[in-house]
Amino acid sequence: MQYSIYFAVLFVLIFSFIQTGMGQEETLVEYTFTGELVTPEFVNNVLNASDFQVSSGSITFGSAQEDTWTGSGAPYAQSNSGWAKENITEAKYFFFTIESVGEYTFNISHVSFLYRATGSGPSALTLMINDDSLSTVDIPDDVTLEFDFPISGYEDLSIIEIKIKGWENYSRDTTRGGGAFRIDDILVEGSVTTIGPSIIHTPLDNTTSTGDRILSATVTGNNLVIENNNRPVVWYSADGGDTWTSSYFNAQNNNEFTFTIPGQPEGTEVLYYIAAQDADGVTTHPFGGTGENPPGSTPPQTFHSYTILQTAPDIDGFAFYFTTDPEDVSEKNRIVYPHVGMGKEVGDIQRFGDDWTYIDPEFTFYLVLQGDDELIAAEFYLNWDHTFGEIDVELGTLFPDADSNQFTEEIDDGRVRVNAASLTGNVRPEPGDYLATISIKALSPGHMDMFIDGIKLRYYDEVNDEQIEIPAESYPGEIKFYLGDFGRDDNNNIATDRGDGVIDFNDLMLFASAYWSKRGEDDAYRTKFDIGPTNDGGGYFAMPSPDGVIDFEDLVVFAIGYYKSTEGELAKNAGEPLRIIIQEAREEGSAVIIPVGFEGNVADVRAISLDIDVTEAGLTFKQATPAGEL
Repeated sequence: MQYSIYFAVLFVLIFSFIQTGMGQEETLVEYTFTGELVTPEFVNNVLNASDFQVSSGSITFGSAQEDTWTGSGAPYAQSNSGWAKENITEAKYFFFTIESVGEYTFNISHVSFLYRATGSGPSALTLMINDDSLSTVDIPDDVTLEFDFPISGYEDLSIIEIKIKGWENYSRDTTRGGGAFRIDDILVEGSVTTIGPSIIHTPLDNTTSTGDRILSATVTGNNLVIENNNRPVVWYSADGGDTWTSSYFNAQNNNEFTFTIPGQPEGTEVLYYIAAQDADGVTTHPFGGTGENPPGSTPPQTFHSYTILQTAPDIDGFAFYFTTDPEDVSEKNRIVYPHVGMGKEVGDIQRFGDDWTYIDPEFTFYLVLQGDDELIAAEFYLNWDHTFGEIDVELGTLFPDADSNQFTEEIDDGRVRVNAASLTGNVRPEPGDYLATISIKALSPGHMDMFIDGIKLRYYDEVNDEQIEIPAESYPGEIKFYLGDFGRDDNNNIATDRGDGVIDFNDLMLFASAYWSKRGEDDAYRTKFDIGPTNDGGGYFAMPSPDGVIDFEDLVVFAIGYYKSTEGELAKNAGEPLRIIIQEAREEGSAVIIPVGFEGNVADVRAISLDIDVTEAGLTFKQATPAGEL
């Protein structure tokens, strides 16, 4: 049973691709009168069809009762008066002719149209083919109806005339013959046949290969031509059918013919059809082509096709970097410090070139993607300590369009989701490009890590019409904003353009050089040295309230920072992780004691929050007791 089922399915699949003399049912001719035209809207490419005509009088167009013409809609074709004849023979009629081209014949299987007559129009209509009356129906008063009639016995035709007659059969009492008879959406269906060769072919599938494609076909006929320019041929086009190139068969085994279509680049859609000729005429596969020498020189209306699919790109992935310089993502640029130009001006006092203030101090990171891949969209979550500062995210240069292609959503305090996309397709990051600018307005001095997670990067494979996920890793950014960090070591010289994350002898030298100086009076004064008193009762991690003089208040704040830096209480290596150590449990009476320890960057720890779940062990949590040096 398994083998018989397989055979039956295989037989059906093969049979569906046989091109014999009998074509499948399809639209042959259609009139819709769009644009008030009597020419057919559609004609099969191996047929000719005349204009839609009337036997007497003229054809006009109308749009009354527009919502009742449910096909193509108004306008419809109509003719007025002359519909009073009382027999079919003498009746006025609409008509059109259909004629085959070349060596094709056709079969009629179905005729349909919409019709309507005004109150004094005809009361009956009759459909006729070549003067044979096929069907007569009564026409009610001013109602739009559909005439739908299957036809048999009209086969192997080369020319026919179809008539729609309107006449008086007294099926209603309002007719006078002077009204209007209206017609719309005439559809003639059937099949086209040829007496040329039979072609059996299984169409080619899409491929990722850019090499030559080999196809085969079984061709039989009456004295099949297999020599010279009329031998079997495949026609192919790589430009959407604008130009066609012929490729004759290159191998034959009885009725089996093999053809070659040259290789094409990735992304190309190749159209093709096969043509052959025998003593009776020309056949193409798919059906409908004409022409000789070579056969099928006029293409059919439909073709076989396959696409050279783009192979999945070799994706290596991207790395995200927070950096102060979009052209340099080295580690030194992933940390920002107090720097020249930071903060707003103080009153109308001119700021010196190596100075900064603590009024709304702002730090900037560029979020840079590095990698050789392309992408069309990115999603990520930006995380920071919201008690340290407020952030603003702006679109960078990587996606070159308007701001409308970036969206941000606050998920929680210190967590924002960012979506961004290119409106011009995939882009590849170039040196200096950055995905976003992140501005941090500091609310207090201190140390903060900024990192991203939940990264989604997408590449759009246009040929295969699919999205591809791109892997990514990320490197955090770090802010070290400490009061008293005035300069940095530069090859044993003191540079004053920014801090360096520590408060040491270099900073002491700079601070001492400005001691007792006053704003607006002494050239040694710098706003960056005016760090006391702070606005939180003298606490170190609070914003200064500068008083315009470098003196005792500033010295106290500087001394606290110097001490904290010396004792390692200011973060100097935030990249070192904090590790939680669960130590061996011990019993004390009815209690189980589980020591929890910490290793690593414990110097930066200011607070700890842990979620503890002991229910699976059958225990009940009682309390947490501080212990140890931390």
